[in-house]
Parts: sequence; C-alpha cells; structure tokens
Amino acid sequence: MDRWQKALTFRGRVAYFAPYVLLILVAAMNLVPFAEISSTTEEDGAVVSSFTTKLHPDHAVNVVYSESSEEDLEAFGGDTTTKTSVEDDFVANAFFEDIPELAESVDERLSQVTFWVLLIVVIGFTAKNSGKGLQIGTVTFSDRRAIQGAVMAFISVLMLLMVGSIFSDFGTLDEEVKEDIENDEDLASFNEGAWGAIVQETTEDGIDNAVKWGPSWLFYFALLALLVSLAAAVAGLSTLMPGLDVDEAPVWPRGEAPAFLDKEFTMAWFGAVV
Repeated sequence: MDRWQKALTFRGRVAYFAPYVLLILVAAMNLVPFAEISSTTEEDGAVVSSFTTKLHPDHAVNVVYSESSEEDLEAFGGDTTTKTSVEDDFVANAFFEDIPELAESVDERLSQVTFWVLLIVVIGFTAKNSGKGLQIGTVTFSDRRAIQGAVMAFISVLMLLMVGSIFSDFGTLDEEVKEDIENDEDLASFNEGAWGAIVQETTEDGIDNAVKWGPSWLFYFALLALLVSLAAAVAGLSTLMPGLDVDEAPVWPRGEAPAFLDKEFTMAWFGAVV
C-alpha cells in the first residue's frame, strides 16, 4: 500500500471531524481581528507611548498607552480602549487605502463561511450517524460523502478568497502618506505590503518612532481553516474517483461513537449552542 492509499484509509475520520474543527475555527474568527496597526514611541530605549488599532470585520478597537497618564490609568492596566466603526477609525484610514472596503469584504466572506459551516455541522450532527457524513434522504453513502466534499470545496474557495483579499489589499499606504515618509530625513527603514513597518530615528533627542502593521489572528485561523476544508473536500470527492476504493479505518477507535452523542440532552445542548 503506497502513501496515498494509506492516507485514504483515514478519509472517513477527516470527513467526520473536519466540520467540527471548522466550527471551532469559524467561531474564533468571529471574535478576533483580521489585521493590526501599532505605533510606538521610545525615548532612550523606554516606551513612552503606544497606539494599537485592531481591525475587526465590523468594528475597530483602539488601545492607547501614554507614560504621562500611566499613573492615572493604573486601575485600568495603564491604557485606554475605545471601540469605533472601521469607517471612523482615524489611524487606519489616515495611513491606508480602502480599509472600509476590505473590512466589508472580509465581513461578507466570514458571514458566508459561518452559514455553510453551521449548515453542514447541524445536518451532520443531527443525523447521529458516525462516519457517514451528511444524511440527505435515501442518497447513497458515497453520494453523501461527495456532497459533503463539494460543500467543503466551496468553503475552501471562500476561505481562499478571504485570505487572498487580506494579503493583497491590506497594507497599501495612502500616496500622500507614502510620499511624506520617503522624504522624511529621520527615516531609518521602510517596508511596504501586508507585513510592513516604518521606523524613524532621531539620534539627537534619542526618540524613535515605529509604525508596524500586518494580518492578525483571523487571517491565520482562515489559513488553517483553508487547509482543513481542503482536506475534507479531498476526503469526500475522492469517493467518486475510480480505483480509490480502500478499506477505511473506523472513525472512532472502538468502531462506535461515544454513548453521550446519542443522548437527547446532547442534541438539546448542541441546538441551543448553534
């Protein structure tokens, strides 16, 4: 048995567990930012102020720290946090182009992914049939797997579009801002793109300013979800390919699902959560 055929013996497990892994990842994606912008000012090597903007698909969170007001804000951890809409966020829109449009695109893709993942998980869970994927009427086992694989392929396309839009559209500096930066005499380094930074050094006063930006947690969760959905798509669609019939390993180590999955309270709990 070659490596490919050996891997196919586990496709039943991949098809069964992938939707639940995706559910966890998508839930996390709805809570975390897709990008961050941070600005730090140091004097003689010590941070005297900082400003961090966390861009979520539907809002922005700004965290501000200042050494001069640290004592007054000690009860709050030494910084202040404000929440605004992406359109009204000053830092993001002052430095970068098309941030609101990018946030709207990410929000739309995330809503679509959330819907499809919830749909496939609800159908699979309510079937209470270990290892047989989606349960749709009297459709045959291989066809059910193929349908699930097709849905997973569609989810992977949505994930790819989301990851691609963040990677390609985030980090494009406003032209006027870029021109001012390039003409700055104190400019020490300047990197553009999705992962970028602007560093200014004033040697006489010992003050350094740095602005850094890059994709955040949502981007990396989406990458992981892309890999999971691709694996599940291959697991499902491979059942349609001739010559790939193999004896699959059982989904559960003992060949049957845990008893609690068949309990009515488990179904009620799951329904309440989703």
